[in-house]
Amino acid sequence: MKKNKLILISCVILSMACIERGYYKLTDGFSSKSISSDFAFQEEWQTDNDNQEILNDILSNSFRYLAKGSQSYAFVSEDNKYVLKFFRHNRWRLSPVSKGLAKLFVFQKKLHAWEKKKSEVLQDTFASCLVSFYTFFEETAMIALHLNNTEHLPHKLILYDKLGRKHQIDPNQFTFAVQKKVEMTSDVLEKFRRNNQLSEAKNAISALIDFSTQRFEKGYLDKDPHLIRNFGFLDGKAIEIDIGGFYQDPKKDAYYFHHNEIEKIKHKLLPYLEKNFPELSLFALEKLNRITASFDNSNE
Repeated sequence: MKKNKLILISCVILSMACIERGYYKLTDGFSSKSISSDFAFQEEWQTDNDNQEILNDILSNSFRYLAKGSQSYAFVSEDNKYVLKFFRHNRWRLSPVSKGLAKLFVFQKKLHAWEKKKSEVLQDTFASCLVSFYTFFEETAMIALHLNNTEHLPHKLILYDKLGRKHQIDPNQFTFAVQKKVEMTSDVLEKFRRNNQLSEAKNAISALIDFSTQRFEKGYLDKDPHLIRNFGFLDGKAIEIDIGGFYQDPKKDAYYFHHNEIEKIKHKLLPYLEKNFPELSLFALEKLNRITASFDNSNE
């Protein structure tokens, strides 16, 4: 009897876990709670949004679910012109299980390490967003960055999640970024491939690589220099849509960029081109090699 009861309890727990996991997959884990935070006002997070009237007009749109990124949930405006990104604060909070472990002395030191790491990741992410806003405003097609709670925005915003369910929130109480919507690099290159526009495709690849060198010249590296997944094009200009990866490190100098980061770019870019647009692969490789060779020659 006791054995049967144990089996039943195990089955119930397993079923609940499966249902929870299935629901998470259907929704990508989005909820108002997943993007909520309770941070106190931080002066260094405050931004001067000169586009206040434009932002108010944008937020009068309803937004539909677009995608989940490592740092945010993205929604696209009903007029298809803007992307609204809410930061995934649930990633930077400890789970109830972790908090429960804190009651056990043996896990306290580990718990403090987790808390510190999550806090550092959040600080680094917001620091990068501020760099995007102030240093790469045009290059990231930024419209606004909202990292502190406010009262001056419209108090009603309509979101539709992955399942099409309606959510009404007050944007003043959430952290988010707004960018102009771009055409993803993969779509741009595919269009050029279909139309046999090799020259235009080469120009696009050159623009992506040139942005990387220009970014470094301004003093910044990129944690994820993926020129396909993290970039798009707007009015023919290369735009980095990932605003959370910019950073500075005095230990990673010009040599690091021209060798290590260029190799990272190759590792992410060339396999994609070889599979989807092989005519561009050699062109991209030669351009990246020239960047490294030019640096090496100037430092002999």
